[in-house]
Amino acid sequence: MIDGLVRVFHIENGKDINTIIVADDSFVSAYASFILQQPSIEYIQALERTRVLSISYQGMQNLFKNVRNWEKVGRIIAEHNYLRMANRVQFLQMKSGKEKYLNFIKNAEPKVIQRTPSLHIASFLGMAPESLSRIRKKIITS
Repeated sequence: MIDGLVRVFHIENGKDINTIIVADDSFVSAYASFILQQPSIEYIQALERTRVLSISYQGMQNLFKNVRNWEKVGRIIAEHNYLRMANRVQFLQMKSGKEKYLNFIKNAEPKVIQRTPSLHIASFLGMAPESLSRIRKKIITS
């Protein structure tokens, strides 16, 4: 993604579950679907005007085959996706909603914090919007 704000989510019991929220200069995909060439359970939605670059699976394979060092780019993309997923698992295992929110505001890009609707942040944090609102209020008043 060149610029913009994007979320990746799936639907569980009729509710959107956000798994990724990223802004400018980020790589975003339904990566497992891409590499396995199977339909995805994930959706990618632009939350504001967004400019993206895209490549097909076959296009990526052609680059691996024909462009020197392109496999290094593929390895970096795979590493990035692995680390994002490992961090997400660790993040969700934090003990309290407050810890999750404080970690989010410490580590997320300012644009993500400032411009993502609270509903999507709450979903990303694994909590109801009302819980996020209470946590924010407690932090402000303490």
